[in-house]
Parts: sequence; C-alpha cells; structure tokens
Amino acid sequence: MARRQDNIIIHTFDAVLRENGFSRRNKSWFLARPETILVLDLDKSSWGDNYFLSFGVLVRQLSSVLMPKLIDCHVFQRIEMLLRERDVARQAIDSVSDPHAERELSTTPAADIIRRKDTPVSFNSNELDASQIYKALNLEDKSLSEPEREAVIKYAIMSCGLPFLFELDSLEKIAKTLRVKDLSRMFVHQSLREILGLSLGHA
Repeated sequence: MARRQDNIIIHTFDAVLRENGFSRRNKSWFLARPETILVLDLDKSSWGDNYFLSFGVLVRQLSSVLMPKLIDCHVFQRIEMLLRERDVARQAIDSVSDPHAERELSTTPAADIIRRKDTPVSFNSNELDASQIYKALNLEDKSLSEPEREAVIKYAIMSCGLPFLFELDSLEKIAKTLRVKDLSRMFVHQSLREILGLSLGHA
C-alpha cells in the first residue's frame, strides 16, 4: 500500500512492483525466488530531490539475508548501464539489418503501458534514453508532467528492470547469462564468480 508521504516517483514504483509480487522496505523492493532474492533499489541523492535506480540479485546459497541492501547483492546493475546495453544491441541489429530481430527486440513487457488506449501518456519506447530516465527520477526537473513522469518510470521498470532481474532469478539462469555478458559492465561478487567458475577477466 502506498504511504501518505510517498512522492510520485516512489508511489509509481510501489504500485507497479506490488502488482508484480514485490514487497517493500523503505525505498527498496524485494521478490523472493527459490534460489535468489530480486531487489530494486531507489537511492535518494544527498544533494537534491533526485533518485538513482539500481537492480540487484542475491543468491540464497551464499547469503541468508532476506531483505538485502544493494551492497549485499551478488549481482547488481544501474539503469544507465542497462540502457547502454540496449542501445549497443540495437546498433548491432541495425548493422545486420535483420527485421525479425528488430521486431523481437522491440517487443517488451511494457508494450501494454506504451500502447494501451487508456494510458494518459504514450511515447515511442525506442526513443527512451538515460537522460529521460534521469529527468523522470528528478523531482526538481519540472519539464515532465506527472503522467509523463509516471509513464517513463513504468517503462524503465517493465522494459529494463524486471527483464534484467528475471533473467537472473536462478543459478542456472545466472550462469547462462553471465557467461555471455561483458562482466566489466556490471558488479558480480567474487563468491558468485567462484561457484560459477567465472574468472575475473571473463567477458
């Protein structure tokens, strides 16, 4: 349930994530899976009304913490890096001109949010970038209306955050995903690297 003191940013996160089974403590949300705990974390700046969005995964085999902080997670990633990876993937698709791959990439869990007729604000998800996410997470930026801010936040969660987390919600999925990822672009704890047999230099 949203709390009276919640601003539009926290209220939007809470509404979307609770619909997807997450529970909340302060400005973090958690979803317990059999082998992992998925974490979405909002960190408020000490210098203003802006927030930083990160996603983390705790491996239960390696920790008994039930509501982990981001620093407790064995894998975590900032939203900016996820968007950068998306852009790199799109550039690769453009370079090979594969229409089927492009259609597949543009189909996201956020499709209903983006295209639904009763949504007060719609936008082209392909044009969403890190600067728009930064604006949406900054209450001091008045260039967005509340419906626009809400729409951008929902898209960030549904198209970037949740796919990233669910791609890593079991040890089997983590091993499969991390073996093809550039690990220099995300934090992977050494204890997790060891049980998966990943070297520090793996890319």
